[in-house]
Amino acid sequence: IIEAQQLRPVVIYGGKFQPFHKGHYEIYEKLVKEFGKENVFISTQDINKNRLKQKAYRETHIFTFDEKVRIMNTMFGIPESQIIKVTRAPYLPSYTEIPVEGPNYALITVCGRKDSERFSNLNTPEMTWEEYTPNKTLKSTLHNKYYYILDNDEIHMSATEVRNYFRENDDTKKREFFKDIYGKFNQEIYDLVNDRINYIFESLEEFPILEGKVAGHIQHLHNDLSLTFGELKDI
Repeated sequence: IIEAQQLRPVVIYGGKFQPFHKGHYEIYEKLVKEFGKENVFISTQDINKNRLKQKAYRETHIFTFDEKVRIMNTMFGIPESQIIKVTRAPYLPSYTEIPVEGPNYALITVCGRKDSERFSNLNTPEMTWEEYTPNKTLKSTLHNKYYYILDNDEIHMSATEVRNYFRENDDTKKREFFKDIYGKFNQEIYDLVNDRINYIFESLEEFPILEGKVAGHIQHLHNDLSLTFGELKDI
């Protein structure tokens, strides 16, 4: 019955967004034009307090979830209702994290070409991942999920390049760069981006670590699907 009905596409555009900029927004706009604003959700994580002991993590994870929402909403008008907080990898939100009721929808997660290979490893007898192509006949998320390969070929800008620019240039150049990557200038968001990028957490006092005994054994690392091998080595 579900598959015979017109299924709603629910599109997940996940990422770290450290920080979110116009390159990310152009992908979001493409998705909105294709699927409708109410069907496209941006998913991202908060800072993982238990990983702030790792220098590499502190240098690349600097914006909290609420700060990312402020940037997306203030600079690009993305509704807060379309931005969801996830606890695992941003492209794999749990059913409880997606603000959609019932199973009558098809789940489509967006990825770059280099990340698309990982989805074939997620297939199980109960759940099949398929590549999404326009006009594809969709099946309910009960047994099928889709990955949509969508690269932004027009803007070659990584969040790493943005962070490096803010760390290496003077205020005048940074203000011009800010207007370029956001399309306009906003003093409040400029101060937020500039301050966060140029302040790497040196102390864990603001983000206390919970570890050992029943506190989670560093939150059971084997459940953190976003960990790289290098990060696991550091721990």
